[in-house]
Amino acid sequence: METININDLRDKLKDYMPSGVESYMLVWAIEEANSLGHSLVEYYFSREPDITLIFKIPYPGSNEIQVYGLRIFIDKSLMDKLGLRDIIRKEVKGVLVESCSNDKINIICEVKGLDDGLRVVKSIIRVLQERKLHSGRVEILGYNTLLEY
Repeated sequence: METININDLRDKLKDYMPSGVESYMLVWAIEEANSLGHSLVEYYFSREPDITLIFKIPYPGSNEIQVYGLRIFIDKSLMDKLGLRDIIRKEVKGVLVESCSNDKINIICEVKGLDDGLRVVKSIIRVLQERKLHSGRVEILGYNTLLEY
């Protein structure tokens, strides 16, 4: 897991913030997670299917965070139809968690670092855009703070 200073994370991700939204919101999400006692922050790049990058806060009040991985929550049929399994096999370091229900699949993949994670996000969004399932804009749509997977 790559460790990155929070300010460096903000600087690297500011280009992915929607217009009119300030990059300090990225840091605010981490501070919110800290105050709630959560150790993970997830930034969304797509909703339905969910495509997120997950960051781990190693200890409360830390000025650094770890790039934990990439999460994809998608309909099983869409996963196969889009060929996302092939992208995952080729472009991620490994699958950490994979869980399924009758119609959905939730995959958490390990990525080498932030740049690698963003590259995979872009690849997936490009495939979604080709099928008219995403606008093609690679930007952070929101965040979630989580306890643990």
